[in-house]
Amino acid sequence: MSQHLGIQPPIDIQVNFWIANAPLLYVEAFKNLYEEFGKERSSKIMWSIWMDKEKGTINSYRNMPQEQKLSAIKKYCVDYDPEDDLIRTATIMLLITFESPAKRAFRTVTEDIINRDYVMAKMTAYVKRTAEENPDLLGSKEILDIIRTLEQMRKNTDQVFKKYKDVEAVFAEEEKVAARVKGGGQLNLIEKGGLLELPEDDDTEEE
Repeated sequence: MSQHLGIQPPIDIQVNFWIANAPLLYVEAFKNLYEEFGKERSSKIMWSIWMDKEKGTINSYRNMPQEQKLSAIKKYCVDYDPEDDLIRTATIMLLITFESPAKRAFRTVTEDIINRDYVMAKMTAYVKRTAEENPDLLGSKEILDIIRTLEQMRKNTDQVFKKYKDVEAVFAEEEKVAARVKGGGQLNLIEKGGLLELPEDDDTEEE
């Protein structure tokens, strides 16, 4: 997404987002955001969307648990609310326009794993704290349900990470190709989406 938005390292989120991305203002979703929040506030919102959704290594927030990530982003931009209609519309439009299918899959799977680990850690800590402070509650339905959920999540770990590795491999290859092209390299036929081999039959007649 970053390479299509004019976002290059070193990242400086104090620079107005619209300076390198002014053409986006012709798109209704971004134009509405700009008109509602003004130049400076809408710039911070766009940077916030980028920090929230960009999964490339260029974004240092990419692997942060969602709850902590949003808390950090809010310190930079108090207006950022992913549930706000205008911001949600701008986010969807940004992802649809600039995110490849491979990157979208990688972002989704990564977010799921990060949030899964965060939830499991909180549930485990809650059970341990209950055991220390209120051991009589360990047999309660709430605690038993949490323990059963944790056990099921642990059983699914191998499957979850296999899916992650599969998606990561496709995304990594896409990033490698993009980096080579940016550096002046050329795509081969397969990378362009060409055929792996010639068809067996060629019905074209020579004139």
